[in-house]
Amino acid sequence: MKQIELPKEVNLRTLEEAGNLFQLLILKIKELESRAIARDTGLVEEIIHLRKETHEGLQALKEETQQGFQTVNDQLDELTLSNKAQTQIIDRHTEILRTHSTILSTHTELLQSHSTILNEHTGLLKSHSTIMLQVVDKLDEISKKLDK
Repeated sequence: MKQIELPKEVNLRTLEEAGNLFQLLILKIKELESRAIARDTGLVEEIIHLRKETHEGLQALKEETQQGFQTVNDQLDELTLSNKAQTQIIDRHTEILRTHSTILSTHTELLQSHSTILNEHTGLLKSHSTIMLQVVDKLDEISKKLDK
């Protein structure tokens, strides 16, 4: 620090004014310090407030995200259950169609057997009809002979 040399003859009035100016300068410095402290305190309070708002916003976002994930997971679970149910329905429907196919095959076999039986029955009826016609012819002959 550099020392200032005072003139040899010092005017007391000048010293008094310098002292007053020095006092004003000190007051001004204190006022500026107070303003700076107040400004810094305001900034700190604003930073604290913004950090609090940011924290609350992040917390709300986190909760919304968790709820969103839970909703998506619930929907996926429902879809999985729905898909399982649909698969079970399709499997059951396939079983029913196989059973129906077996029944139709059996029914076709029965119809073929029935057709065979009907054909044999028709043959028997034809034979019976032929025999009956022969019997009628014989009875006609006998009747004609008796009438003569």
